[in-house]
Amino acid sequence: MCFVFYIKYLSTVGLQKRIFTSLFFLSGSTGLIYQLLWVRKFTYLLGSAYVTVSVVVASFMAGLLLGAWLIGKYFRRMKNPLRWYATLEIVVGCFAFCFVASFRFLDMGFGAIATTFLHADGWRILFSSLLLLLILSAPTAAMGATLPLLVHHFTREETTFKKNISWFYAINTFGAAAGVLLAGFFLIEYAGVTGGILAAGALNMMIGISALILSRQPASRGLVKPAVTAADSRKKKLTSQPTISVSKNLLLITAFFSGFIALGFEICWTRALKFLIQSSTYSFTIILFVFLLGIAFGGLMARRIMRGDLGSIRQYGRFQLLLAFTSAFAIIFLYRIAYTDFFQHRFFNIIFDFSSGWISGILIYALTCGLVFLLPTLFMGILYPLLNHLFHSSSGADAGTTVSRIYWVNTLGSIAGTLSAGFILIPLLGLKWSMILLSSGSMLIGWIFILRSSQKQRIRELAITALFAALLLVSMPAEVLNSREEVKSDRVLYYKEGLSATVKVYEAKNSLNMSIDGMNIASTSPALMQKEQLIAHLPFFIRPKIQTALSVGLASGISTDAIAANPAVKHVDCVELIRPVFEASRLFSQYNHDVNENPRVRLIHDDIYAFLKFSNDRYDLISSDGKLGTLDNANTTMLSSDYYDQCRKHLNQGGVFIQWIPLITPASCFDVILHTMKQSFSHVTLFYFYPSDVFMVGTESPVELNLEQMNAVMNDAKVNAGLTSVGCEKASEIMCAYAGEYLTDRPQLAVNSMNRPTLEFLFYRDWKKADEKEGGYRAANLQTLVSNFSSQKQLAMAAYGNLSDGYAEGIYASSLNFFSFCIDNFRQGSYETGRKEYDLFRKSIPF
Repeated sequence: MCFVFYIKYLSTVGLQKRIFTSLFFLSGSTGLIYQLLWVRKFTYLLGSAYVTVSVVVASFMAGLLLGAWLIGKYFRRMKNPLRWYATLEIVVGCFAFCFVASFRFLDMGFGAIATTFLHADGWRILFSSLLLLLILSAPTAAMGATLPLLVHHFTREETTFKKNISWFYAINTFGAAAGVLLAGFFLIEYAGVTGGILAAGALNMMIGISALILSRQPASRGLVKPAVTAADSRKKKLTSQPTISVSKNLLLITAFFSGFIALGFEICWTRALKFLIQSSTYSFTIILFVFLLGIAFGGLMARRIMRGDLGSIRQYGRFQLLLAFTSAFAIIFLYRIAYTDFFQHRFFNIIFDFSSGWISGILIYALTCGLVFLLPTLFMGILYPLLNHLFHSSSGADAGTTVSRIYWVNTLGSIAGTLSAGFILIPLLGLKWSMILLSSGSMLIGWIFILRSSQKQRIRELAITALFAALLLVSMPAEVLNSREEVKSDRVLYYKEGLSATVKVYEAKNSLNMSIDGMNIASTSPALMQKEQLIAHLPFFIRPKIQTALSVGLASGISTDAIAANPAVKHVDCVELIRPVFEASRLFSQYNHDVNENPRVRLIHDDIYAFLKFSNDRYDLISSDGKLGTLDNANTTMLSSDYYDQCRKHLNQGGVFIQWIPLITPASCFDVILHTMKQSFSHVTLFYFYPSDVFMVGTESPVELNLEQMNAVMNDAKVNAGLTSVGCEKASEIMCAYAGEYLTDRPQLAVNSMNRPTLEFLFYRDWKKADEKEGGYRAANLQTLVSNFSSQKQLAMAAYGNLSDGYAEGIYASSLNFFSFCIDNFRQGSYETGRKEYDLFRKSIPF
């Protein structure tokens, strides 16, 4: 009640516009919160494939377009635009609550479509897209109508279109930037995706109710329309005419391509920056925040620029040239400057340096984004109000109609840019040439406007164009983006910029490597070869009669081939999300034995979560190998309770789920992962192989290691060849790696889920704290395993199966002693000593 009286009081003292400015700021915040959280929610329904994410974003923008177009038809009939605005904000808030309440039914609807068109991707995407458009049309259309409504109302009051379009555009974009930070740094982690949507819905309801109260106040108590004298009228004519000779249609075409270029750049910059600042949730948040911040500041600057005759067509063309020039500089930075010694060894090293905190890494993210695209987005922000002003002056349309037309045409271009960049430009031209094309498009638009202006002197414009051409020439030799692990002597064998990621295969000094977006995911180096062989063969020592298997992720194909090498296996499905990986894996044929041609292996291009959600297939084994990188949020889906539940449902009776987790994982995250997996599987059994490989095995019954059966598995020629290549020569070595069941009951630990992806945030904040622990996270995590294992001697004795008590006790004691030795060794920092002790430990086994 006090809040209502406060709002009424403010309206009586002439602050109505200021209040609506604040409300519109908050409205911009909720808009981006919804976009980010709805993408996550629909990812839960449809999977995280690039096509799915693109369809969700395009559907969101299509609703904005619809709202801006529809509202333009009704301005002349409106008596109170503010009441319309209030109603639309309430509609958005109500939808948020309805969306959460009906989510289970949406899941059923999308599930029905997916299962109906399980093997017809085109039809599945089409019908899912139509359903998405239907679901999101109401709230997003309401959002799309708000900017035209407010500009129309307050321009009618003040007769100052230029000031209002730049002001409300900037304020709403500032709000959007704030919403990105709020969602990326707070809401998703602490409130969850569902809680974040509900919070945004409540905020929209508050905005709507406040606006509704204000809309009931008489116009005379708000902003008073100023009297216009004859002199003012003459002055207005002189200053509002932008000396143009350009048609409305050209301005609308420009609005379309401006949106196309802006969103095309956003897609390209985001993809390219992954090589520099990785793919964490924090890095994506900062990318989007800086992008919106630049646009918002540009919108504010447009207010000054449009004073007098500075809003002319020539000025618009000049800012397009500046956009082209600064975006060309971004190409130089991404392909050349970023790989200089200063940036690689001093600047970007702060992200990975344990001596600096995680906040320092966030600042490097922000500075990097600022260097790449703060200036281009600043010019984008200036250009949008300028274009509205030009259209308003040339068409004679009222304020609301002007904003409506430019908005929906610009949004149509944004949709086209989003889809074209990902599906056409980048796959066909590559990132660099896509950015060159977009920059050239901006340059072309600029010159079209400059040539139509009345001024003939164009020295500045020619100078900008010459500098633009020079930058493009400098960028020509650089064709590929590199990860920080690569050196100049490495030889690139394969490089493909696909729909969702860039895949590279390169030959280093002693190994063949595959990277995705600059992150090394597969290698023939000894450390990764050990993991790739063990994750494939270890389950067969637990359940020898595995006949059907699902391999999650193809990468080099070594693990998938190793699974298929077991003679008991009849069929292996391998699901890979990134299409170029299928082609790139062929370069590892010496190591994967042409797994792509193996008749027992079916390669499937799909998102693993979507595949599990909509497939009815069951397996004896699911082998799940995520990415190695510490800063990639793609890992967290495959470490979530939702994913583990789906995997459990797709196991046959007696089936085995196995997943690798590096021992260098932050201790807090290591605990969360084990705790999360324990929620889905009755038994979670752990195996440790020196120096850094931990395997989690999920089963519905206790694991039994029968030495006789294990020897039979090891005696197969292909299995033996694979394991001996990584130093594992006897089945008993597998038995000695047994580290017990995970039995620790710690209910206070968080469960990582798709609704509350704790690991996305905890991982980044804690991984730099390794130096705070003696021996780093290897020692801390191995201590967790030892503490867990030391209390379950009887369980271990049962797990050793048919061994005599003497041998069983000996293995248990020896394993426990070796694990404890490793902890001390990690604290002393001697890798070679540990390796020698590990070899002695394995050779000392008497059977």
